[in-house]
Amino acid sequence: NKQHMAPVARTLRARLPRGYSSRHPATRVVATLSPKFLPASVRSSATSFFRTRASSPQEASTSASEPSAITTTTASDDDDAEKVVRRMYRKINERDVNAAMECVDDDIVYEDLNFPTPFQGADAVRKLFEESCDGIPADLDFVIDECTSGDPLCVGMTWHVELGGKTFPNARGCSFYRISPTTGRLVYARDIVENPTKLGSTAFAIMRAVLPLVRKQIGAADAPSTESDKKNIERTITPAAVAFGFAGAAYWYILLLSPPFSMMPSAALLPGEPMWAVAPDTLSEVVAESTDFFFVLPLLNNLGINFMQGPDVHPVSLGFFNACEAYALLLLPLLLRQAKKRGTSTNVLPVWSAAMFLTNAILLPYFAVAKSEEGTASSDDGSNAPLSPAAERAFGIGGLAVGALSVYWTLAANPELGGSLADRASYWSSLVALDPSGGGSRVTIAFLVDAALFYAWQVWLMGELADEKPEKQTSVLRFVPFAGLALWLL
Repeated sequence: NKQHMAPVARTLRARLPRGYSSRHPATRVVATLSPKFLPASVRSSATSFFRTRASSPQEASTSASEPSAITTTTASDDDDAEKVVRRMYRKINERDVNAAMECVDDDIVYEDLNFPTPFQGADAVRKLFEESCDGIPADLDFVIDECTSGDPLCVGMTWHVELGGKTFPNARGCSFYRISPTTGRLVYARDIVENPTKLGSTAFAIMRAVLPLVRKQIGAADAPSTESDKKNIERTITPAAVAFGFAGAAYWYILLLSPPFSMMPSAALLPGEPMWAVAPDTLSEVVAESTDFFFVLPLLNNLGINFMQGPDVHPVSLGFFNACEAYALLLLPLLLRQAKKRGTSTNVLPVWSAAMFLTNAILLPYFAVAKSEEGTASSDDGSNAPLSPAAERAFGIGGLAVGALSVYWTLAANPELGGSLADRASYWSSLVALDPSGGGSRVTIAFLVDAALFYAWQVWLMGELADEKPEKQTSVLRFVPFAGLALWLL
């Protein structure tokens, strides 16, 4: 009814916070907003309007005598979205799930993009909150950074996680929340958490490779494309690219993302924690092993050079970690040779650099992309030029040295920490126990899978490059794990 509502709408537009959508119907604005936005004259006009719409004389009488009835079915004045969400965060940090649930509507839909499906209803969200609070250190807090403003029913936030007052690595995020205009409680939420893998430009290469497959899967119409684009689509859909893509997805889910037994017993595949719920102790162990990369720091400490003291890491864990890293080191010359021979466009060096830290979480997607790009690089493209013979020999010598030191470290180094051979064997057995409810180490299991895959890449790539080395030498060395690759490079 434009005649009745025009003055109301004009006043509202002048008084609402900046950014509030003018597309909201004026009747909804009057019915949902706090009275503090409405002067007495506007409330009177609105009351008059609603009185004319009442279905009975009794309702009209009630509306006329009680102007505040316009907001009797809405949230209280203090229940704007930001305040509700801040109160919920505060209660979560206090591990008070019952109090946090007072901010949640019964009909909530909560989308946490770490999970495959949304949590629907208060009971499902309560379970999510309980699982997120269970066993979490008391000094781990969610901290809000910035909030949007302008809409009392919706708010966007950026946030991060702190442990003991210090920023937790790879734990930033952004969220969107909407509250019900009726109950003033949270009715919709979406959380997006920082990706810890930091694939960089590799992510674009993976995206280009899988886009045609995704387009076919979801039945999306083909976009207008250039001849170059069409060539990309044709070479992407190959059995090898698809196989490597599925293998990469399985690797990521099973080893890095599958839920822990403590949260989802029925869905747990491995012991230990996934990347998105890594325990501080596990993170400390990984950091300690990385600090002792290639045994540089422990060796310097043994020589009396103590500018930085190496952390204490069980020699079995440290030896196996460095053996796997040395294996990844030896793969670079093979990857460069293959990329040049096959005409792969993706730059190998940054991919290999990332694989030194994330191993086959990077290499499997790379192989999927590489198989879709064969023949696309020009002959004069120098981005994947093979290493010189001297550099390849240096890689071989370095790999053999670290490999030999890894064997010694695993079997004999630091007896005060590692104990006897029997103690070390027992410790190794505990690390690779596969029972999801047991005490096995997911990190060690992942490295064990990496070692097996590195051997597969050695056999495959040395076979493809057999014509670049003496045939007898390749036919024997390609099947000797680790040492065969190092000697081949020599």
